[in-house]
Amino acid sequence: MTKNTKAIIWATVAVIMIIISSITYERQRPKRLATQKTPIVKITAIVPVQDQIPAPTQAATSTADTINTSTPASKFIPFRKPKPAPPKPLSYGDTVVKYASSRIQFNSSCQAIPSQMAIANLVTIMLDNRSNAAQTITVAGHSYSVAAYNYVLVALNQKNLPIHLLVNCNSQVNTAEILLQ
Repeated sequence: MTKNTKAIIWATVAVIMIIISSITYERQRPKRLATQKTPIVKITAIVPVQDQIPAPTQAATSTADTINTSTPASKFIPFRKPKPAPPKPLSYGDTVVKYASSRIQFNSSCQAIPSQMAIANLVTIMLDNRSNAAQTITVAGHSYSVAAYNYVLVALNQKNLPIHLLVNCNSQVNTAEILLQ
């Protein structure tokens, strides 16, 4: 091989290495385009009222007029990751399934089903009112107003264990008992 052929081969290898390293560098560098505008999105969530069954969250996006008036054209907006959508509220059926082992159901005469329950500490229980009238349910001295055909989720956390928590419904006392372990 001549000196000229070796020089051409080494020059070609050097050019290929420069191209590969510049491609690698460009892929690792964050891409921000100063001319690209990030649209502003306004999200409106509907919070369910106590006496209604939870409705799915509705989202509304802003119009082009809102984007143009909210964002000056000369202002640079860096790229931002979109925020995750808020979790959708569970339907009544999904809530019953989720809290099946820690659910107390009350009928129109304040009878609790089950009337006794043993559960672990740091748990959330479901107080489920299946009557056509609002009921006041008291757990360990804390009162909860539960609308007709609705429920309340109550977090239980006690320091001294085990403990018996008594549950009252309206004027009836000790309709249920919870053993918190």
